[in-house]
Amino acid sequence: MDQGYSKDEVEILVSDEGSTDDTIDIAHEFDVSVYVEQGRTCSKGRNLFLEKARADIMVMVDSDEVIPPGWLSRLEELFEDPAVTEVSGPYYSPEPKSGLVSRVIYYLTSGWQFASKGGRKRANWP
Repeated sequence: MDQGYSKDEVEILVSDEGSTDDTIDIAHEFDVSVYVEQGRTCSKGRNLFLEKARADIMVMVDSDEVIPPGWLSRLEELFEDPAVTEVSGPYYSPEPKSGLVSRVIYYLTSGWQFASKGGRKRANWP
């Protein structure tokens, strides 16, 4: 909600597969669309999102990811280039407490990556 857009400029959909926390109540507090189905897989939740969303640019964020302020604006800037077809990151998951492989993966996902007709590229945040 802290991305610099008004509520009528974005559409927020929440897909809940049976969480046991306050996800649904919190989503309703923000007056967003909530779709609940016990046992739905993450992939089916993403497919539901793709069916329901009406936007030209669609963003999927998982419950364990945190996006920094200004993230959506930067995403929109990258899509101003008509050759860009997809954009990824940066988002932040809680830092792993142990394990070299987990830490390497954590730090490698902290930059923007996008695909265009010319191949994959990286851009710095912000």
